[in-house]
Amino acid sequence: MLRFLTDDDQRLLLEKARRLTYSPGEVIIAEGSTQQALYLVHAGHVRVERERLGAPTAVTRLGPGELFGEMAFVEERGASASVVADGTVEVDVVDGSHVHALLMSVPGLAARFFQSLAVTLSNRLRETSEKARG
Repeated sequence: MLRFLTDDDQRLLLEKARRLTYSPGEVIIAEGSTQQALYLVHAGHVRVERERLGAPTAVTRLGPGELFGEMAFVEERGASASVVADGTVEVDVVDGSHVHALLMSVPGLAARFFQSLAVTLSNRLRETSEKARG
């Protein structure tokens, strides 16, 4: 999940999560949509896609333990890409208001949370850059 979170941090984040199941091809997040939530893949895989020239183009594939929705959460903007179920997938959805409340009330959580997000986003940027080089 998020690398620098303690077991207690993870438990607190997930205790109010909703586990949702999506069917193959079902859109979980549509590019441009606004939502304030974090999504954690519990089982299965999702495809992250961006629309290019009117057609979806795969950016990456995420599996169990991986997070998505974090960019829209941090930026408080529309989703930068669509996320689509790549087969049957179970996702834990953590409402943004719950995350914000925890970040304000649990000492040290905000630092661990944002450090984890920074590393996650940096790794994704590095992977995308390497793919672009071919």
